[in-house]
Amino acid sequence: MRLLGTCRRPLLGGVSRRRNDMAHGVLMAGFVGEPEETWKILVTVSQHANTKVRDVAEAVTSAAAGEPMPELLQEHLATAVQSWQDGRT
Repeated sequence: MRLLGTCRRPLLGGVSRRRNDMAHGVLMAGFVGEPEETWKILVTVSQHANTKVRDVAEAVTSAAAGEPMPELLQEHLATAVQSWQDGRT
């Protein structure tokens, strides 16, 4: 049983990494940001919504596929993107 638990952790980490990478791509395609900037946006949303980054990334990628994003995350994402855009001008 112990071996199963230790094998599962790296697999879950890989899934989270891929999801985060997809969320970066969605944000970069939608807002023309660099990977470092999109990471800051994901972290900002995560901190302000008190939600894990992987859950924010899941919501972003799901929304890109047409699923509704939770309203709280929508609000925080809109605020974070607006702050990023304001800082670029």
